[in-house]
Amino acid sequence: MPAYGDAGDKPNEREDTINPAQMFAICLSVCTEGVQITIPYVIGVYMIRSFEGPSPDESRVGRLTGTLTSCFCAAQFLTAYCWGLASDQIGRKKLVLMSNLSSTVFSVFFGLSNSYWWAASVRFAQGFFNCVFGNVRAMVADSLIPDTQATALGFISMSWGLGAVLGPVLGGAFAFPCDSYGNWFPLCGEGQLFRRREFLLPCLVASSLSLLASASSALVLPETLPRLVAVRQARARARSWSRRLAAGGAGAEEQKLGAPGGNGEDVSSSKAPGSPQSPPAAGVLPIRTAPIPPVSPYAANAGETPRDARPWLDRFYPGPAFGGSTAGLAANPNPVHEARGASASPRAASLGSAHSSGMERMVLPQAMLQEGLGRLSYGRGSPAADLTAPLLEGGGEGKEEEGSRDAEQPWYRNGLLLLLVAGYGLVAFLFNIIDEVTPLFAATPVSKGGLGFTSSELSVPLAAGGAVLMVWAVTGYPWVQRRFGPLPVCRSGLLAAIPLSLAIPASSYAAASKSGAMVALTAAMGLRNLAGQNAFSSSMIMINLVAPATAMGAVNGAAQTLAAFVRAVGPALGGLSWALSLRLAVPGHQFLAFACVSAGLVATRLLYGFVRLPGNAYPAKIPPGGAVE
Repeated sequence: MPAYGDAGDKPNEREDTINPAQMFAICLSVCTEGVQITIPYVIGVYMIRSFEGPSPDESRVGRLTGTLTSCFCAAQFLTAYCWGLASDQIGRKKLVLMSNLSSTVFSVFFGLSNSYWWAASVRFAQGFFNCVFGNVRAMVADSLIPDTQATALGFISMSWGLGAVLGPVLGGAFAFPCDSYGNWFPLCGEGQLFRRREFLLPCLVASSLSLLASASSALVLPETLPRLVAVRQARARARSWSRRLAAGGAGAEEQKLGAPGGNGEDVSSSKAPGSPQSPPAAGVLPIRTAPIPPVSPYAANAGETPRDARPWLDRFYPGPAFGGSTAGLAANPNPVHEARGASASPRAASLGSAHSSGMERMVLPQAMLQEGLGRLSYGRGSPAADLTAPLLEGGGEGKEEEGSRDAEQPWYRNGLLLLLVAGYGLVAFLFNIIDEVTPLFAATPVSKGGLGFTSSELSVPLAAGGAVLMVWAVTGYPWVQRRFGPLPVCRSGLLAAIPLSLAIPASSYAAASKSGAMVALTAAMGLRNLAGQNAFSSSMIMINLVAPATAMGAVNGAAQTLAAFVRAVGPALGGLSWALSLRLAVPGHQFLAFACVSAGLVATRLLYGFVRLPGNAYPAKIPPGGAVE
């Protein structure tokens, strides 16, 4: 993804290459979110047992563990769509940075928990301010063509898989540090910090990762919201044009227009005529306006002035819905750069109303704006000339375009898009239940149908399965997705996951040998992760292909809202189903929760059977410039 916004930037078009530094920053943010979500999957059950005291009821432990792990995603469900709407207004980068910083703080408080309600409240607050996943998906859709999106989403899935593995590994390796490493470990003496707060150390490590992600997001990530990118590029072109003018690189007519006392009138100051002028401030672009003759000799009718006779254009463009400079403009309807003598004209009245309606004003040279507009594209390939038409046309000439835009169908009335969002939510729901129930199954004693693994033993198959996921996400999945397309790959992943989900509890038949059970569980989890990668990433790509560019943040926010809801419900349902299976105490009861997931996978595969992507949603060959026609 390109680092947009500087004077030497390329036009706002989707790229076919990935910037390694920016991809690293995105992957680190996604990885830390995976760590923050999954770290209670292992330490949660032991944390609840420590809260419940000696000889806790295992059914109650399962219920409380599922509820604790669901608090994070329950909060995301309440806020994800609102954060998606906000990202379409203020940009993606600010919200990614906010998410990482909040995780840095709340992770420490979670490790300091000494009661169930403290832990649950902190998890809820952490999820409330976390919106990484939806925003990085919108960044990818803003910046990359579909084929490159597959590679980027492969890296993102790899990062998610790494985080999903690293969270339980950190929990298993660093929980109970005083018991695992002895009293020689720092702060492990009688009554010291790690002796009193046995789950703080893994949370401190997770907090450090979130702090590193915050720094990389602030320093490396660009802003990719197309509207903000277009405005920033226009300003960069204005600065470049001004420098060329000051250096003598402009033509004679442009020099004459830009010279004080020439045809152009300096309006960069609000001082009264005749008063001494202050020297211009360094780095400030002087804004001027040229007088428009009342009658142009080239006009077809008297009083008509052709656009070419107006070398300096005074136009408004949509500003952010809230914050910063727009509020200042609304408070001052006569800014210092407004042309003198225009306050009594009808145009001045329209300028004032535009200021009060949240529009930002820019006075730019027409030649600069016309330069290179044909090369720009917006989001899914809309020509930038369409976006800059309000800059090049008169105030009332944009009404027709505005009316046509209002006539466009809202994204939430697109049946195909709603079907894809529902499918994505089901995929997230089912695989989340597996991720929640698998540690419960592995930690349950062998006499009750589990494997009897400790937290450190459980980290081995989790890490191995994550390694398979990472290798496939980076090397195998992008090729398969380019070769067959996202829809067939998604369907095949769902079909493969049906028997692989049942293979996880089947490893209990090898529980007589600890090593045999570990090998069986590792193989089942590795293959299941491979199938899950095919289904999950392909469902995300299809949403980005069908979603309108102007609502990319809202669509991904809605998808993340649904995913957060099912991830909040999933662990709770997983914990309840596992507790129910233990109460049944019948042969094969350990298969109950996994069989329900397999049935859900069958239903999801049937749902994707109704999906028909339009022919132009995923072209066989992307046209030059990255625009999807």
